[in-house]
Amino acid sequence: MGAIIGAVVGGGFALFGIVVAWLLQLVVTWLAERKQVRAVLQAIIDEISVLESLYMHRIGAAVEMNGGQDILEIYFPILSNYFVVYDTNYGGIGRVQSAEVRKAVVETYAHLKSLADTFGYNNQLLMERQALDQQLVSSPDSEALKFLVRFKEDELRAYGAGIWQLHVAAMSAASNLKTLIGDRLRVCDVP
Repeated sequence: MGAIIGAVVGGGFALFGIVVAWLLQLVVTWLAERKQVRAVLQAIIDEISVLESLYMHRIGAAVEMNGGQDILEIYFPILSNYFVVYDTNYGGIGRVQSAEVRKAVVETYAHLKSLADTFGYNNQLLMERQALDQQLVSSPDSEALKFLVRFKEDELRAYGAGIWQLHVAAMSAASNLKTLIGDRLRVCDVP
């Protein structure tokens, strides 16, 4: 009988040890996950801040001065993928528990990527107008060329207004995202 009681007590302690080890592993895993998500969110804030600063320094101020009122006469080449943190951490973004934060991240990057694409098309329109201007120099009396130049300028004006709208939406989304993530990180809450 004593052997049976000893076996049951020993087995109970062994089972208790297994449960405690399992619970500790859950806590360690949860803490590691929390740390990883926090790192991704901090990297997103850093990337957005750097992109916003570069953009405003290189062309954003000109967009604001134009206010969508005229042709944006600035060729702004986009030759690289500037969204490295976002593009390489989509899994980490998906692990963010807050739907509000996940949505804000995706929305902000969608606005920023749309803005980048818009500048690419504006560049194309500027080059097309420049080519028409050069043709007009050699054929200054061509009514067809004059019409095409005016048409291209109208298209560029309309596109300037679109750039302004995207600029406002992207800057607003970036500001909101930085505030939202910053607030969550300050209170040590993994969103």
